[in-house]
Amino acid sequence: MNKFNESERKVIKFIQENPNEAIKIGISKLSKKLFVSSSCIFRISKKLGYDGFSDMVHSIRNENEKNKDKSFGVSNTLNILNEKDIDTYIKYLTQNKIVIYGKDFSAIIGKYIQKRLFTLGINSHFIDCIDFNLFLETIGKEYDTMILISNTGECQDCLNLLENSKGRYKIISFTGRKNSSIANGSNIPFIFQGISTSDFIVKSPNPFYGNVILGFEELLKKI
Repeated sequence: MNKFNESERKVIKFIQENPNEAIKIGISKLSKKLFVSSSCIFRISKKLGYDGFSDMVHSIRNENEKNKDKSFGVSNTLNILNEKDIDTYIKYLTQNKIVIYGKDFSAIIGKYIQKRLFTLGINSHFIDCIDFNLFLETIGKEYDTMILISNTGECQDCLNLLENSKGRYKIISFTGRKNSSIANGSNIPFIFQGISTSDFIVKSPNPFYGNVILGFEELLKKI
């Protein structure tokens, strides 16, 4: 941005933040709105490597959309699901009793999901222990569907539950890796973008946990 003056930076910032409005009003009205000449806006598009005003605005808008999907990883996940999978997911949630498990940070998300389902009147329970036999001996027999949450998709405790619950539960999973063991072993896997690391302490910002909440809330709209 150093090669642009203050007025030019103002134009670029406006288009980045309001590409749809810029497209709608066109270069003439935009120049009046921002108190610059049309030729100034055209020069900006050339400096940025575009063919002209329309090319610049459409490219910036498309880049905004790509960055939005990349940041949240929610739209892409929901778009690749076919209606049959979504209908099955809704059936699992509304007609069955749900048990949920996640470890460490995923436990926080699991408890959130359990509380949200509870507020909708859906019978749900978050597993606080990982002794599967003990769980079955107590309340496990009451449930039909299991939700597993794992950033890497390789959480050993989740894998143990998955292995022991084959034939007992319908499995829904929220993971950060498409080809992970948990995703591959689920009836309906949801893959949300994150940093798929096995490190307990994640040193970089990880969107996975926020994405799961956003995706889960988007799926609730389907019900």
